[in-house]
Amino acid sequence: RTAIHDDTLRIVLDLRRDGAAPSVRLEGTALVAALGERRPGAPPAPAPAAPADGRVEERDPSGPLHLDVQFILDAAGRGASLFNPEVRPGDVITVLPAGSFQVDGWVGRPGSYPVTRGLTCAGAVSAAGGYLFPADPHRVVVKRIIGAGEQRLFTVDLDAIAAGRAPDFPLADGDIIRVPALRLVGSVDAWAANRWKIFVSLTGLAFWRWGWASLQFARAAIYRVRVFPRIRRQAQLAEARSGPVPEVTVMVVTYREKEWVTAAVFESILAELTTISSSTGRARIVVATGCDDDDVHIRRVYDRFRRESGPFGPHPELTLLREERGKRPALVAAMEEIVTAHPDPDGVVVFMDGDTVLAPGSLRKVVPFFRLTPAIDAVTTNEAGVVKGPGWFCEWISLRMAQRHLYMCSVALSGTLLCLTGRLSIYRASVVLDPTFRDQVGRDVLDHWLWDTYEMFSGDDKSTWYWLAAHRRRVLYVPDAVATTIEVVDGNSLRRAAANLRRWSGNSFSNSWRGIRLGPRRLGLFPWWGLIDQRLSIVTTLVGPLTAFVATLCGRYDIAAGYLLWAIVTRHLRAAAAWIHGRRFSAFYAPLLVLSEWIGSAIKLWVSFHPARQTWLNRGARMMDSTRAAGWYPLRRALAYYTFAVSWALLLVVISVSIGFLPILREAALFLGGSASRHAVRTWTRPSPAGTARGGADGRVARPAVWPASSDAND
Repeated sequence: RTAIHDDTLRIVLDLRRDGAAPSVRLEGTALVAALGERRPGAPPAPAPAAPADGRVEERDPSGPLHLDVQFILDAAGRGASLFNPEVRPGDVITVLPAGSFQVDGWVGRPGSYPVTRGLTCAGAVSAAGGYLFPADPHRVVVKRIIGAGEQRLFTVDLDAIAAGRAPDFPLADGDIIRVPALRLVGSVDAWAANRWKIFVSLTGLAFWRWGWASLQFARAAIYRVRVFPRIRRQAQLAEARSGPVPEVTVMVVTYREKEWVTAAVFESILAELTTISSSTGRARIVVATGCDDDDVHIRRVYDRFRRESGPFGPHPELTLLREERGKRPALVAAMEEIVTAHPDPDGVVVFMDGDTVLAPGSLRKVVPFFRLTPAIDAVTTNEAGVVKGPGWFCEWISLRMAQRHLYMCSVALSGTLLCLTGRLSIYRASVVLDPTFRDQVGRDVLDHWLWDTYEMFSGDDKSTWYWLAAHRRRVLYVPDAVATTIEVVDGNSLRRAAANLRRWSGNSFSNSWRGIRLGPRRLGLFPWWGLIDQRLSIVTTLVGPLTAFVATLCGRYDIAAGYLLWAIVTRHLRAAAAWIHGRRFSAFYAPLLVLSEWIGSAIKLWVSFHPARQTWLNRGARMMDSTRAAGWYPLRRALAYYTFAVSWALLLVVISVSIGFLPILREAALFLGGSASRHAVRTWTRPSPAGTARGGADGRVARPAVWPASSDAND
């Protein structure tokens, strides 16, 4: 029969002699039998002698006996009768409740957990989700209440326990486990044991990214303040000594541009040509158009200029061509027209887009550099943006132009560039006269591991740069000459921004690999490493947001909030660099910089599997994919989507394992280690006279005596 009294389960047994009413409860991890409350007049049961191993302890000859029943069960058949006293009528058996313990600090799920049989410190931390990356597994602290007003602290080394160098620490009711954060100073052992984690997280990632950004900023400042002014003075002296360039040809490619944009562009071109004096007086404009309206708009501006300048004013020659198949065919057609006129090899050819306006004096600032010795074969300039559309899009374009200006100045300090711009680049005429250059621009084919080869539809500036770098031609960045790009945003501005990022980032990513293969001797060490960094930054940029994402899924909102705070602070510092080099302050730079970096990295990762799919939303929505002609196109496309998804999953797993949210490495020994005995090893330590159950005088865990389990004991 059973009855419940004060949370104690009393089991009434019908014994043959006098009867008994034993009470059973669980205490800690062992069954404790309290043989007391004997009937009046009943003879006291003889207490068995306590063996030397301490498995039976008699605190008072007339008081209760404390037994480890689990040990008695495991020791069955091996002298268990020595430790198993006889139960007599009137005896009461009490099993105390298991109780609970608490886990706090750098674990996955801090909180209170029930004590289970055989629970140890390592198992408790594992039950709480395992320790996270900032934790110091060598200094886990267990606090135990010994008595009223008395407690003792034990230091546990979880890594030593996992490696088998130290025994695990058994827990009891009321224990509090504290998993502290790793101390960067003051703990040499902890530093040495966790040096690889600290290196990866701090010196390996944060210091690398910020060191690289700081180096870029410093190099850009040196180029603008010290190096470029000296180059400009040399160019002015060279022009004074050798005279102006023989001739200037402006080549423009436009496609269904708005009339007011075309008017602004060609008015700036005609105004700039009047400021340039050449030895032959020849100036020519060659335009490849996409429709009749483009021709009409250009003729209207040109005729008005001739009327205003008078019959004796400088009238550049105007040639209009029609090419509707795309920008690359239009560029080739315009270059072939220029070649037929047999230009002077030392003249200059200006490549322009139909939406780019020349700032006053920009050409006059550029052409003297083509009189330098050794010869400069290509020049590109600073850019600005004018947007007719949402305000945030205008701020985003301004931010990108400021970043471009900073990176261009930094790379230019090495005497080369990593990219020219299709909006405005100036070439020596001898470059355009080279048929291999025109072939490179007309049809540029890249290799890919999945698609074999594919053709670049856009990115002509990447093609021209690669030709110049492969042929060891000298290029220069002119930061004080500005070309202004007009962006007209019709429709969904977010889709337009994503399409632009896909083209810009995709072309840079696709072109970087063949640039890397040119080697540091041809490009220079810093520019070559810059190309490698462009590819590595795809992953390093995504580590932070993905860590915050995983932390949010695991309920660690403090980590996610901490990263967001870090992102806000650091991006304001990055934005300050853009403010300085762009000479414009904007409160939108920091949030736009965060989103641009994250989305840009994700797009680059997508482009690595879909390199040829590009979309244009300006001047009509168009989507082109040069890989459609590849064999097994549906299968390759499905494989591209599959590998893209696997890449994201693998990146999430690596980050989760590295920061400790997915404890694969820590728990691998449980699955990959040697096979353990089926029966556990029981440990026990006699309490010290000071009252400590399992600790030494210094508060550290003492190595317990080891008792083998019975061969036929139940697990």
